[in-house]
Amino acid sequence: MISEKSLLLLYQNAVQGIYQTTREGRFLTVNPTIAVMLGYDSTTDLIQSITDIGSQLYVEPDRRQQFIDEIEKRYIVNNFISQINKKDKTKIWISENARIVCDETGNVLYYEGFISDITALKQVEEQINSQLKRQFINEKMESIELMARGFGHDLNNMLSPILGYAELLLEFFPNEEKMERYLQNIIRSTKKARDLIGQIHSIGKPEKRKSKPLHISSLINEIINQQRTKHSPNIHITQKIENDIPYILGNPSQIHQILNNMIENAIQTMENIGGELTVTLRERNLTANDIHINSLYLDPGSYLEIILSDTGDGIQAKNIHCIFDPYFITRNDKIGHGFGLATVYSLVRMYNGDIKVKSNPGNGTTFNIYLPAYKTDVTTNYLPADKNPSRTQKHIMLIDDDDDILKIQKQLVEYLGYKVTAFNESQLALEAFSNNPQLYDLILTDMNMPELTGLALSKLMLQINSDIPIILCTGYAESINEATIKSVGIKKFILKPLTAQKLSNDLKTVLKES
Repeated sequence: MISEKSLLLLYQNAVQGIYQTTREGRFLTVNPTIAVMLGYDSTTDLIQSITDIGSQLYVEPDRRQQFIDEIEKRYIVNNFISQINKKDKTKIWISENARIVCDETGNVLYYEGFISDITALKQVEEQINSQLKRQFINEKMESIELMARGFGHDLNNMLSPILGYAELLLEFFPNEEKMERYLQNIIRSTKKARDLIGQIHSIGKPEKRKSKPLHISSLINEIINQQRTKHSPNIHITQKIENDIPYILGNPSQIHQILNNMIENAIQTMENIGGELTVTLRERNLTANDIHINSLYLDPGSYLEIILSDTGDGIQAKNIHCIFDPYFITRNDKIGHGFGLATVYSLVRMYNGDIKVKSNPGNGTTFNIYLPAYKTDVTTNYLPADKNPSRTQKHIMLIDDDDDILKIQKQLVEYLGYKVTAFNESQLALEAFSNNPQLYDLILTDMNMPELTGLALSKLMLQINSDIPIILCTGYAESINEATIKSVGIKKFILKPLTAQKLSNDLKTVLKES
């Protein structure tokens, strides 16, 4: 038989923590392993210091109640995992196996069990889950990007003639008030559709536009003032913006898109019931420990933290992990397209930031957005837009396999004062250019065409005349980029649908540079 002394040594030297507690939450006995595990000087120190296990040890006190509910129901618990506080307030993960001890009549005397520190295992698990999550997100985004490539290109091609003809009609009927009102509505709706396509592109693979230092406190003020005029007066917006907030490095339209989508989304959750939105902007210096505790996908450093806290209905726990997915909508009224939060997530990640959400049904929602700070002396110059169309005898070659787009582009370019020769087949355009390469002053070609793409066509034309300026036009931003066109010798690429003003400015700029 094992002696009492041997049992005592086994108890004191066990690699697992061993304990006995009352139902109310006080330790009766603990072995030295538990005292060391929790950072106490001795078993006596631990027993005297902890008078309420639920509120003092558990990071989430409700977890203690869940433990009690389970052990009272089954008289035993296995592998019950919780996060608890050490004496110095650092947190560890434990796995607990315990049972109820009763007297001869069935009355509960105490709980007894074993505790193992599984913090290291939990960290490995989190790393694996993080890697799997990133892999899943990347694969999902790649699939969405493929969808967006075709979907966005086709829609932009459809929008191009609508926008172009509406702009031409405005010029041809300048004194028709009713006609102008109708056409402005068409143009406005077409531009909204174009912006929606831009959001779809951003979800798949955000376009890395030119960045510059931005002071986003002014952007937040501007967006909030706009939202106040659009929405119900029973929604109150409070701003808490720290002084001397550093800049961020970003594209103005994309940062505006992030902030506007988040603020408008929060307001819409309270549209019918009223409430309060608090927008906080502050600088945070995040350590590796901060990042780990909050499960952020960030590197240590200085960040701008944007906190949006509303008093709306909140988000159901089953939906929290889905809210950044495209097409996901929780509101019954189905306002929006389900692209807003998905776009925000893609853009924030593109800027090496992160976004977290906390919500309880009935108690509102809080979003925390982190964007890397950019500290430098900044001066900003603004160039006025050129609103006067060109009047010149320059000869432009247009190429697009879509006849509707070709017709409206031809009319727009002619309206701007240029001579135009148009082709709906890339091979015919190449043949014409080969026969007389000096006839044309600029080539404006579509990217996605059968037989020869715009990129392949441009390479062949530049072999014939290396000085010819070429503008590549595409309905999908990710089909081409600045590095690619510069390596080929193309001067510029522009996105459909084209406005007359945008087309005028780009033609004048490229011709002037050439």
